[in-house]
Amino acid sequence: MAAGLVGCFQGYEQVAEETRAGLLGKSGRELRDCLGVPAEYDQEDGQDLLTYRWTFKPTPRPRMGPDSALTRNEDPTRSTDPKDLGHCELVLRLGANGVSQVTVHGRDPQGLHADSQCLAEAHRCVAEDYDEDQ
Repeated sequence: MAAGLVGCFQGYEQVAEETRAGLLGKSGRELRDCLGVPAEYDQEDGQDLLTYRWTFKPTPRPRMGPDSALTRNEDPTRSTDPKDLGHCELVLRLGANGVSQVTVHGRDPQGLHADSQCLAEAHRCVAEDYDEDQ
C-alpha cells in the first residue's frame, strides 16, 4: 500500500513539474486564455508580474446527516472564509519571450504546503488537449 501511495505522490509531483516547465515561454495572451485575468498585475525590472489567486474547493467530509445517515454533503457550518480554505498564489514573470519565472505558494486547509496542487490546477494551460483557439 505504501508503494502505491509513493507512486501517486511521484505522479502528482511530476504533473506539477511538467506544468511549471510548460508555463515557461507562454505569452500573456496564452495565460489569459487558459487562466483568465490575473488578480494582480505589476511591473518589475521591465517585466510584467501576473499574479493569479484562488481557493481550493473543500472536499465534502463524511458526516452524520439529520436522519443519522452518513452523508458527504458539505457541512453548512463549515467556514467559507478564504483563510480557512486551501489557497494558491501563482506569480508569473512575463518578459519579451514569454514567461521566464514561475513562483507558487499554496496551502491546504490544514495549513500544509500545497504548491504541487496549485501547479496541478494550472495544468490545463499545458495539457495536451488544451486548444489555444478555444
